[in-house]
Amino acid sequence: VRITAQLIAADSGFHAWSRNFDRPREDFLAIQDEIAIRVAEALSVELQVGSRGTMPGGTDSVAAYEEMLQSKRYQWQATPESMILAIDHIKNAIEIDPDYAYAWWRLAGLYINAHSILARERDDWLELSEQALDQARGLAPKLDGVKYMTVMQNNLNMRWSETEQVMNGGAGLGFSTDFDLLWAWTGFLGRVGRHAERLPLLERMKTINPWSNGAARTLGRAYAHEGRMSEAAAEVERAFELEGFDAWDVAAGLEVARAADNHELLRKWLDRAVKHMTESRDLVTAMRATLDDPVAARSWLRNAFEESDGHDFDIAPWAGWHGDTELALDALDRLTVPWVFWTRDMQDVRRHPRFKGLVRKVGLEAYFREFGWNDYCRPLGEDDFECE
Repeated sequence: VRITAQLIAADSGFHAWSRNFDRPREDFLAIQDEIAIRVAEALSVELQVGSRGTMPGGTDSVAAYEEMLQSKRYQWQATPESMILAIDHIKNAIEIDPDYAYAWWRLAGLYINAHSILARERDDWLELSEQALDQARGLAPKLDGVKYMTVMQNNLNMRWSETEQVMNGGAGLGFSTDFDLLWAWTGFLGRVGRHAERLPLLERMKTINPWSNGAARTLGRAYAHEGRMSEAAAEVERAFELEGFDAWDVAAGLEVARAADNHELLRKWLDRAVKHMTESRDLVTAMRATLDDPVAARSWLRNAFEESDGHDFDIAPWAGWHGDTELALDALDRLTVPWVFWTRDMQDVRRHPRFKGLVRKVGLEAYFREFGWNDYCRPLGEDDFECE
């Protein structure tokens, strides 16, 4: 059934807002609720009243607001195609209202997503993100989320000391209800290998927002780090059942299954990966076919590594799990994504002499010496260290 809702100014007859709702007939009551919410939001934007209309960095353009909503819908699908559409829609919102600071802030976040999902398209996503955040900050210095986005950018640019300073070492977050700041800080802790400190914060995030698949998948990974495999498997399964970012949830499921060394669980997640991890389909298909043949798996991974750098993110953990420490190190050296350093797949890799070069390459040795060592590494005097 299709229902068209319109918001018309009584004094002028001007059509301020309209929207079609196409839903199954049996969802009629749900449609009524959704229409009521959307009309209330449109009124809030148009009249500049209520939470939507008076939020710092907001807009008085219903059209710009609608473009922002469309962008959020595509972002949640988290595919390369949908991310491009999400960016296009938020740019439309900005074109309609160039002073829409919240749209600039969302554009900064979309560029961060694109850095992961569309890395092969261009190499300046993080620079674009910082430019968009500068625009948002200039338009609305008190905009909610600026601190969160700054930390996210610092994490991806490996500015570890800056994150410590911006977040004051995470002081007070154990009692915080700010989900976004907790998300940014726990992401930082995962990258620098402070997993014991991260776990209780992730459990707190679950109580704040039990419907976040990002928090669920990350909590599952954290349980795997601690060897709590049944809880880890349950959390990544819960993440997959929640809506959005399916490919990322599947990647987390694969990590947990490898950590558990559970071939049956790996087959389940590899079957899902073939469907949802479209950018890595050839690799996950090969890993499914060679799951019980480590020699064949290592050969395939080495050939893939030599042919292209497009699979390094996946090659490193699979090579580590299959026992090819040198290949895992080669992939990590070319990729340098620090949070992968600390997974259970990398236990042998961390003991290898070459691993210290990777830690130094991403600036973590200097960070450790300034702010303290993580769960895996410890100093050996002033000029050396070891990891396990």
